[in-house]
Amino acid sequence: MRVFVLLATYLLVALGAAAAVLALRGSFDHPAPWLALGPVASHAWSAAGGVALGAAVVGLSRWLLRLPVARELADALAPATRALTSGQIVLVALLSSLGEELLFRALLAPYLGVVASSLLFASLHQVRGRARWLWMTFSLFVGLAVALLYRATGSLVGPLVAHALVNALNLHHLRELRTPRPRRAEGLLSARSA
Repeated sequence: MRVFVLLATYLLVALGAAAAVLALRGSFDHPAPWLALGPVASHAWSAAGGVALGAAVVGLSRWLLRLPVARELADALAPATRALTSGQIVLVALLSSLGEELLFRALLAPYLGVVASSLLFASLHQVRGRARWLWMTFSLFVGLAVALLYRATGSLVGPLVAHALVNALNLHHLRELRTPRPRRAEGLLSARSA
């Protein structure tokens, strides 16, 4: 039931933000991108940047798990991931990236700017405890990176790809990290030879 509410919320955010962007500008593209690329090149460079950024963020996430405060964050987020199936993780990743990127990048970034929209994005990433500050800081830098990608290329494709990759891979990793795995049975000979 909680997953359904989460998915419905992200879908409503996506629909509301999409309607607002289309009513205000008629396009999801940034109105004044820094790079003068054609439409195909804009989406291609954005997608490539999104894949690279997503991979870098996932790698950084794994590295940060060596720090005690990052482990606290993983512990705080773990209860939300334990019950998720792989299909639900994919849906959460897709709808959360769609909703958040349409809201923070497509709708807010052109009007508030890269920094203010990223600060708003980070402020909504909350958990209890001191891990809150790590997640907010991490979210701020990720928000800045995807906002800069959007501003540079003018295309929302890259931010969507990066966000979906990060959410899908990190939610899956959190679920696996916190789910006890059954131990393989060792044979009698391997126990004696050790």
